[in-house]
Amino acid sequence: MAYLATIIRNRARLLRVCISLRVCISMCLALTFYLVANAVLFSSPLQAQARSPEHQAYCLKLERQLAQSMYNNTHKQDRQKIRTNLRNVERVYHRLKRDADRYRCYNYFLFSKELRRTPRCIRIDKKIRGARRQLSKLNNQLHQKSDARQNARYQQDKIINALARNDCGQIYKREARKRDSFTNWFSDGFFGAPRERNYSRDEQFQFATHRTLCVRMCDGYYFPISFATTTNRFATDEQMCQSRCAAPARLFTHPNPGGSTQQMLSIDGVAYESIKHAWRYKKEFVKGCSCKASEYNPALLQVTPKPEEEAKQNTKLEPGPQNKLKKETAHLEKTVDN
Repeated sequence: MAYLATIIRNRARLLRVCISLRVCISMCLALTFYLVANAVLFSSPLQAQARSPEHQAYCLKLERQLAQSMYNNTHKQDRQKIRTNLRNVERVYHRLKRDADRYRCYNYFLFSKELRRTPRCIRIDKKIRGARRQLSKLNNQLHQKSDARQNARYQQDKIINALARNDCGQIYKREARKRDSFTNWFSDGFFGAPRERNYSRDEQFQFATHRTLCVRMCDGYYFPISFATTTNRFATDEQMCQSRCAAPARLFTHPNPGGSTQQMLSIDGVAYESIKHAWRYKKEFVKGCSCKASEYNPALLQVTPKPEEEAKQNTKLEPGPQNKLKKETAHLEKTVDN
């Protein structure tokens, strides 16, 4: 009997091992099939060919839709505002309840509660009921904003997947894979491998939230090119910047919304404040520095005034009674010295 029991136990163990092997093989096959399908899905026959104007126009259309969806996505700020109001109303509600307990506005009997009909208690009870209604209203608004945020995220995922499928840029392919819940589960939950999280400045959720400005390098003056554009359009904006200005110019960008001109960076990552002539146009007028071809003169930019001439210009006296006054004061100073 002991030998028979040992055989039965060994067979049960062998059966469990076989089942575990089948599960592992099935999961490996499913993962392989998913990765192959994902590679086919995110690959496009347009990679081997030159991008047609229709393809570029379609990618630009999708990028504008993504820009619009992300620019209008103000649910985070709205939720923060609602939570702030909710905390304030809760604070008032708890204070009113403490006042009601301090003035003994309620008579309790078993599971019932009866309000004492005094003017003060009636006034406190009315405020408590108003605070409850306000809390209920704010909670409903918070749930609605959370649902709207989920819907907006779902729409953004659809647009990013469409951009990745149509080979509109490597940034969209990486973001589509990062947002895929199935890939995240396998990479984080099953295999334990960390996901790639170190993105560059242009890849940190800034798909369509860049403002581009053209900076004139001779005096630091800048003018806008695009209000909300993507990283894929930086080269086009750079060409537009150089075509609009006869003087040497470079393209600078900053996040929009959330950025400012003080945070401008060039495509190469150079800060605006670190360039040689930053904010120079606010301090002086630079002759020959102009975006107009008729007014741009590089010869004037290369000529620098000598220190002696600059001192003469600074000490040159203006005509009029002020000159006479200055001469008289200088003459008096000489006589005093003598």
